[in-house]
Amino acid sequence: MARKRITTNFNPNAEIKLAVARWTIETGRPQYELAEMLGIKPCNLSRILSGGRSGKTYVRKIYDLISPRKVS
Repeated sequence: MARKRITTNFNPNAEIKLAVARWTIETGRPQYELAEMLGIKPCNLSRILSGGRSGKTYVRKIYDLISPRKVS
C-alpha cells in the first residue's frame, strides 16, 4: 500500500493576511493600492500574503501603514 504524503498548508504570514484584509475593509481601498504604498508590485504582495514569499523585509512597513502608531 502506498503512503500518503502529508502536506501542511501553514502560512507564516497569516497574521499579516488578516491585518491586510481588515485594512481593505476599513479603508475601502483595494490591495493593489497598499502594494503601491509599500513600493512593491501587487503580485509580490499577493505572494507574501499567500505564503509564497517570506515578506520579512516588508512586515514592519505593512504594519506601519495599516495601523500607524499615535505619537503624542
